Amino acid sequence: MAGDSRSWYNPIVDAYLTAEAGLILKAAERLSDSPQCGFLIGHRRGPRHFVESIVPAGADCLFSCAQVRILERLFEGRVAGFYIIGGGRGLKNRLLEPQACGKLLLVAGRGRDAALKAYTVEFDGRFRLSPIPLIAP
Repeated sequence: MAGDSRSWYNPIVDAYLTAEAGLILKAAERLSDSPQCGFLIGHRRGPRHFVESIVPAGADCLFSCAQVRILERLFEGRVAGFYIIGGGRGLKNRLLEPQACGKLLLVAGRGRDAALKAYTVEFDGRFRLSPIPLIAP
């Protein structure tokens, strides 16, 4: 169905969140009530995104090309993607740009919406978030 997000589900690609990275995400979520966002450090092997560490960037993270370049140099090309905790659609929309294409996005809400969800940023004439399976210990 056109417009149905399930039509963009990508079962071929998935994401693996290490225990250490998962703990850092939980700590970020529990230490602040304000939205949190930042960068995922890891690598991609075949169809799987591996998330090994997290770089918190605070609530005012822009996900800009300049920020991505700085971290790509610092972590030797291992920026695997981005995360958002408790943020709205506006934060997600910042990632619908070229610097995020092909990268992973982890999103968690607050309260009842606290489940962690994984997406890849894809481009097929326009940028979109494609849901993917998440493997987390």
